[in-house]
Amino acid sequence: MEFTQEQISEIISEITNREEGLQGLVKQGLENLIDSISESVTLAERFNFVNYINISYLVGCNL
Repeated sequence: MEFTQEQISEIISEITNREEGLQGLVKQGLENLIDSISESVTLAERFNFVNYINISYLVGCNL
């Protein structure tokens, strides 16, 4: 399924306007990314990757 830039913007706006907002969108994106990682990746590697993404997000937010 393909979306136009306008459709993508509308979907993102709808999601970020919900109660969980951007945090929910980021969480869902990370969950989808982890689900798509190959089965050959060990659990420890997945854990390290998620921690890297979480730290990168927090640093980017200047927390």
